[in-house]
Amino acid sequence: MNIYTLYIFFLCSTVGKLTVNTVILLYYFIFCIVYFQKKVFQEHSTEILERVKAITGNDKVGDYLQHHWFPVSDMWAQYGRQVYHEESETNNLLERFFHTLKYQFLEGKANMRLDMLVCLLTGKVEKYYKHLTELHKAGRISSSQEKQDIFGTVEKMIQKELEANIHHKGEGNYCIPSESQPAKYHNVNVIYNICDCWFSLMGNICKHIAFAKTLLSRENISLDQLRKSECNLLIKRRMYYPGRSNTYY
Repeated sequence: MNIYTLYIFFLCSTVGKLTVNTVILLYYFIFCIVYFQKKVFQEHSTEILERVKAITGNDKVGDYLQHHWFPVSDMWAQYGRQVYHEESETNNLLERFFHTLKYQFLEGKANMRLDMLVCLLTGKVEKYYKHLTELHKAGRISSSQEKQDIFGTVEKMIQKELEANIHHKGEGNYCIPSESQPAKYHNVNVIYNICDCWFSLMGNICKHIAFAKTLLSRENISLDQLRKSECNLLIKRRMYYPGRSNTYY
């Protein structure tokens, strides 16, 4: 049973006033979130709209979804969220960051000068989170959300000498062989923390990404420098915002 099904049962048990039709509608709507591919999402969303119409007896709910939610589905469906989001399905981490920024760094004061705010963000804030990262790497603080022993798995991949079968496709891009199926390869981009394996497609840092980062470290290549170069390239091309088709404009 996945988290979305549990959420439906939670609604039913706590609210107690939901009709059967409402529960079915909620289930259909939440179920369409989990599709990893846009094509599959589009195919099933059409089917879902037909089922919604059959349940409600009119086009109001379907029209609302079709005009207000499905056109921006890449902002909430799984296929559009294939980036590392700390394994969090809510905006709680972002809200926590804003709370820290507002009360710890800004001391609850509003209307800070823009130049002072920029200096704060690039100074104290950056140093603070770098310090937390170093503490995490040193094992002095831990994350309860880690689902895989990534580093242990990477060591096993190194022992199996999978490194010899890796293909470097350019700056930050690698073809990493599967641990269980050596003939199968996964495309990895360490700059964007992207891999085409199922674990990464759910927004996690997978063993293939960690393996590629280990190779960078062994070759004394700075990941931060690669990302800065990528940022400078995007700025130079004025490619500031991601578009709906995973391109930039």
